[in-house]
Amino acid sequence: MITGPEAWLGREMEQSTEWIRPLSLRAITELDAAIDGLKQRGLAWPHFGRSDFPLPTFSRDLSSALDELEDGRGFVLLRGIPVERYTESELKSLYWGLGAHLGEARYQNAQGELIGEVRDENRLYGEVKEISTDARLGRSSRSKARSSGPLRFPHRPLRRGQPALRAQGPRGRPE
Repeated sequence: MITGPEAWLGREMEQSTEWIRPLSLRAITELDAAIDGLKQRGLAWPHFGRSDFPLPTFSRDLSSALDELEDGRGFVLLRGIPVERYTESELKSLYWGLGAHLGEARYQNAQGELIGEVRDENRLYGEVKEISTDARLGRSSRSKARSSGPLRFPHRPLRRGQPALRAQGPRGRPE
């Protein structure tokens, strides 16, 4: 039996807000300053690292989020990034910078994309949508979709009933 903070069901998370981390005004100010600093130095994703994207106090919140990702329920939502104030390129740099504080970049697909874009690709009716089984996954929304299905939390059922889908734990170890 699964126990601990990772022992949750989707319906439980739908009723909870513990996994949502609203950004403070200070955090947003630090993100703005980090983006401005990149522009002043002529840097953009993927050509910078954590030290190029300083977040003096928000980095502590990100460290706490990383603990939750690795040793807690396995996911967090950072809410309140004012995406409307950034260009698409700035948003990618912001997302890259946040990722640099949370871990190392990995290719997202066979094409070698480091940041993949989710968009309607006109799937055929009945085509199966794959569930990501990556050890870590980040997602950001620039605009609200016209329509979409419900947000799914497949964690416990996958761990319980599909051993092949849980070959790697959050730290990259077999479980």
